[in-house]
Amino acid sequence: MTSPDRSAPAIDPDLVISHKFSEISFCYTERDAALYALGVGACAGDAVDEKELNYVYHRNGQKSIQVLPTFAALFPFAEGLGLEKVSGLQYDPRLLLHGQQYIEIYRPLPSSGSIVNKVAIAGLHDKGKAAIIELETTSYLKESGEALCMNRSTIYFAFWRFFKLISSIFI
Repeated sequence: MTSPDRSAPAIDPDLVISHKFSEISFCYTERDAALYALGVGACAGDAVDEKELNYVYHRNGQKSIQVLPTFAALFPFAEGLGLEKVSGLQYDPRLLLHGQQYIEIYRPLPSSGSIVNKVAIAGLHDKGKAAIIELETTSYLKESGEALCMNRSTIYFAFWRFFKLISSIFI
């Protein structure tokens, strides 16, 4: 039986799962939401499309622009993933891959706002030569505390080994 390679990236599931993330606050403006809409193709096919103009321009007395629901996908990444602060998690950032994104929208997103993110590790999976960590980020309006959305980001770490023997799904 060969001994495990101690130089390979490693994880201690107990430390990782017990990690508590700090709350992250950030602000976005109507300009940020409009630039996002333009960046994903709003008005690209027809610059005067009646529906798409609402995402980038104040029309007919409209108080604010509408925000695309997928804009919420940016919220978890306001200050990076924060994985470098997780105890028991050693990894090579070159082997990190954003695997999946799931979003639940609880109410329409405001055209600008101050947001507070609360992040938790929602899953830890051993895939043999890889590991998957699921981060759940719930975003709240700072002023009212009202929940806006929840993002679940799946992060894939290639070439992992676990310190402990664990089942294929830890959480």
